[in-house]
Amino acid sequence: MNRVDRRLFIPDRIWHQAEPGEPQVPLDRADDPDLWEKIVASDDPVTIQVEDGQPGKWGHPGRRRPPRRRG
Repeated sequence: MNRVDRRLFIPDRIWHQAEPGEPQVPLDRADDPDLWEKIVASDDPVTIQVEDGQPGKWGHPGRRRPPRRRG
């Protein structure tokens, strides 16, 4: 099976966990291209969106995801 270079499909901003147990934080390719490359080139999953297209909505440090509705 041929592999596809996923760097072609991953946006310049990804989210990663700097330390275990910490929330994911944004990482922009321009700010740290070496770390971005290391994360994207790995075989691990890459989080590309956490705020549902609305910056700061969820996953941003200091913000909490709203509770789930039951019913």
